[in-house]
Parts: sequence; structure tokens; C-alpha cells
Amino acid sequence: MPSRSWAISPPSSDARVGRRTPKLERKPPSRNMGRVHVVLCEGSTEAHALHVVRRARRLPAVTVKIIGNCGDPSHVVKRACREVSSGGMVHVVFDRDEHVHWKAALDRARAKRLSLGDSNPCFELWAILLHTDWARA
Repeated sequence: MPSRSWAISPPSSDARVGRRTPKLERKPPSRNMGRVHVVLCEGSTEAHALHVVRRARRLPAVTVKIIGNCGDPSHVVKRACREVSSGGMVHVVFDRDEHVHWKAALDRARAKRLSLGDSNPCFELWAILLHTDWARA
């Protein structure tokens, strides 16, 4: 019995004129995998908490580079301003604590239009709240 699958074999000569066979090749990828998110953190605990969230959420289409131990908020913002020139999206994370230049760092980050994750009282609290099962609490 002859095959009726005309997508694999060419149509017979009595096919309608102008009818095209479908293309069997793949489309090019539609996601832009090149965008990098750089997250600069004040200390190591913020960076660790973000690594945990990144692993838990498993976002394969997003490339995240987390840099911890950048120092006080003013140093975090200064380094973020340098990272902006390298491309990608830059995010800064720092908490209130007892930093003298916290307000100035906050204002500079907003002026430079950096994605800002400031936390009051501390970032670690939000990580604990995020990973607590409140249905059982």
C-alpha cells in the first residue's frame, strides 16, 4: 500500500497547483539567553540566601551572578555603578543595620536607576520568612 504522507514524500502530479509542502525545519530559538543579572550584596549572608533562592526556583532561562562581601552600602553602590558599564541588569542588596552612609547610598542607587533591594531591619529576616511553611505554623 502506498504511503499517504505527502509531508515526507512529494505530492503526486495531480495535486492542486500552488499548494506548498510544509517546512520541516526548526524555528530559531525565541528566548534571549544572553541577559545576565548581576546581584551585588553587602555581606556573605545575603549572597548565601540569594544562592539558596536561585537553586530553589530553578530558573534556567536566567543567568544570575551573585557577588557577596562588597562592604557597606556605599561600596556596594559604587561597585554596582562599575558593573553597569559591563552590560546586563545590576541589582544591589543591602540592609539598614547601623550604617552611617545608608541614606546616601540609597539616594545614589536611586539616582543611577539601579535595581534596589534595601531591607530594614535585615535581609536575613526576609529569607527566613520566605522559606517558612506558614500553613503549618
